[in-house]
Amino acid sequence: MVVILVGCDCTGKSTCVDSMDKSIGKFCKGSANVDLTMAIMNLESDLIKQGLVIHDRIPLIDDIVYSQVFSHRPSKLMNRVIEISELLEKCIVIYFDCDNEEIARRMRERGDHYVEESQIPEIKEEYEKTFEILGVNPIRIDTTHKTPGVVYDEVMEVIRKNEELQNS
Repeated sequence: MVVILVGCDCTGKSTCVDSMDKSIGKFCKGSANVDLTMAIMNLESDLIKQGLVIHDRIPLIDDIVYSQVFSHRPSKLMNRVIEISELLEKCIVIYFDCDNEEIARRMRERGDHYVEESQIPEIKEEYEKTFEILGVNPIRIDTTHKTPGVVYDEVMEVIRKNEELQNS
């Protein structure tokens, strides 16, 4: 089973992954500086493997979102939407959402200057557009007023339910 955590910076994805027991599966940290063809090949490989693979971000979604926000140009992946959609429909995509003001507060607290506060609504809007383009219906977790432990429990519950479905 492949689980992909996506969402704007400072919504709690990495915090959740950092708290997970690393013995439950393979963990992959997404990066903007990844060869996109290699990212597709890696996801294909992960889908073949037995066991749990958790991605903290994945360039196949995030490159589409962030290239539009920062360069105002479509991602190089737009010509591979069908291929990416077919891969993602075999995955569990969990979208971490959070109130814009809370994201901005977390960014200031963390000293994160990659994203401007004014870009938060646009990033969230681009996620919604990207989900629609890719045909992804993510499981949504609002992290606004939740502790990292509660968010972790919600993610683990999604994983447990999907494991039960696969085993039945």
